[in-house]
Amino acid sequence: MNTFKHKMKKYANNRPLPPSVKEKTEDTLAHLPDYPAPLPVHRYTWRGDAVLASVLLLCCLFVSVTPSFASRFPVLQSIFSLVEKHTIYSGSYRHATPLSPGENSRLSVSSGGVRLSASEVCFDGFSVYITLRAQADEAVFSDAPVCMKTQFGFNREAGKEDYDIILDGKAENNRTYAGIMKLDQSDITKEGGFVKIHITRLYLENDTEISGKWDLTIPYSAPSNSCQEVYVGKKVNSHLTIEKIFLSPYQIVVFSREKTSDTSQIALFNQDGQPVSFEEIGDGSGPLNRSLYARKGKNISKLYIYTADGSSPHRMDLLNAKTRKKAKLYCESSFSIDIP
Repeated sequence: MNTFKHKMKKYANNRPLPPSVKEKTEDTLAHLPDYPAPLPVHRYTWRGDAVLASVLLLCCLFVSVTPSFASRFPVLQSIFSLVEKHTIYSGSYRHATPLSPGENSRLSVSSGGVRLSASEVCFDGFSVYITLRAQADEAVFSDAPVCMKTQFGFNREAGKEDYDIILDGKAENNRTYAGIMKLDQSDITKEGGFVKIHITRLYLENDTEISGKWDLTIPYSAPSNSCQEVYVGKKVNSHLTIEKIFLSPYQIVVFSREKTSDTSQIALFNQDGQPVSFEEIGDGSGPLNRSLYARKGKNISKLYIYTADGSSPHRMDLLNAKTRKKAKLYCESSFSIDIP
């Protein structure tokens, strides 16, 4: 109250007051308690702001020069939306399901200096597409796909056979890679389930190998209605029969039966004369052979199918044909089917 006393005395001395009022005022001021003057808060505000700004600047600098630290912050953007336009099996994964930890799932494992974390899953009735983010302590990623030595099993423990599964995507920074892995079943199913995955090695660009043990369990739901199975039952020749064709937004799978050990080459074109990109042959399990094609967003209302024997000298020419005219030149038989 020192300041208040001073102001009141100054006011009393400068203005004439009645004696009784002046006496009462002086008596009241004499008995007021003394409190320390308040701290000048405004003198310290700029210092606090400066300290806060400095701390934030140091944090930003540390994150920018330490990618391994930055990679540990959660990335909110969907991996499917990040890479779906640039992968082999491209398309809109709008039916994907975000994964969350549960009693029957294992979504993230760290081994060999690399953490693998699954975040989304999409099932089209034949293949399970899983998004993975790889975060490394020391290894350096590029935009080149990561090859993973993998064993897996649908609704059972992972099998003993090794597969080279591609993690197809892009580097988010030199310590983090995000992509899609694709695991195929032996036949078409409309039921959900889970897949157990055992990864033992990662192959990066520049011959970099990382050994470890990454065991994941990924649940998946039944496929959407955007997938279809078309029965064909076409006997092409004495040893090849096209049994059925499966179509999803991401791929086309031709199921065939062969009586020889040489796998026939099958080329596909859509109703507009566009070739459908052949990608791979199935692993040989199941009752039928499987030829897999990347749809890449193509509209499919009709398929033109061209075949050549596995021993044909023009087998690769048929595979590389860009027009139906060329395919007709190199094939041994052809036919077409409508896709409802």
